[in-house]
Amino acid sequence: MLFKKAPFNDPRVREAIQLAIDYQRLNDLAFYGVSGIGCPLAGLAHTPSECETWPGLRPKDSAGGRTDIEKAKQLMAEAGYPDGFTTEYHVRQVGTNADQCAVVKQDLKNHLNITGELITYSSAAG
Repeated sequence: MLFKKAPFNDPRVREAIQLAIDYQRLNDLAFYGVSGIGCPLAGLAHTPSECETWPGLRPKDSAGGRTDIEKAKQLMAEAGYPDGFTTEYHVRQVGTNADQCAVVKQDLKNHLNITGELITYSSAAG
């Protein structure tokens, strides 16, 4: 499992990644603006606008979003990766999966200097 492999075995790295992803940008570019930001129980327990105030889900061009990026950088430094690291992004070529991965890959490069190759597989590659 991926979370058992360094550097992903460090919860600070996983939290930093979650904080650094721009979910509004992901929605706009990979889902053509129709998916939303992953607000749990949207419309039932929480409104999408409420979720946009939460760490990680805040727009990265807002004060809260900039705080998320700073916290992500701090977590990476604490985990021993102040300059980022190189990894591989593996994704099946199904639906918008490759587009989603490309957006996330760019966010992680821009904010945390996590770089690496995007490797795609056919949809039947299970």
